[in-house]
Amino acid sequence: LKRAVAIDETGLGAEHPSLATDLANLAALYSAQGKYPEAEPLIIRALMIREKALGPDHPNVATSLEHYAALLRATGRVGEAERLAARARAIRAKHGKGRLPG
Repeated sequence: LKRAVAIDETGLGAEHPSLATDLANLAALYSAQGKYPEAEPLIIRALMIREKALGPDHPNVATSLEHYAALLRATGRVGEAERLAARARAIRAKHGKGRLPG
C-alpha cells in the first residue's frame, strides 16, 4: 500500500481522489494494527483531498469522516469523534442514504 501511495502521488498528483483512496486504505491497515499515530495523518490527508476534489458534502467525504471518527473513538477522543460522525450523518442525510458499505 505504501508503494501504491507513492505511485499515485507521483503519477496522478498530490490532490487526486485515487491517492485519497490509497491513503485511506493504508490508514485502515494501520488502524487495524493499532498504529493510530501512523494512521491519523493519512486519514486527515485523505479527508482533505476528498473535500477539495469532490466538495465538502460528497458521500466519499462522509466515509473519510466516519473513518476518522472511528480512529478518534479508539484513541479516547470521543467528543471530537462525535462531531465528525455528526457531520458524516448530515452528509448522508443530504444524499438520502445511510452509511454505505465498505
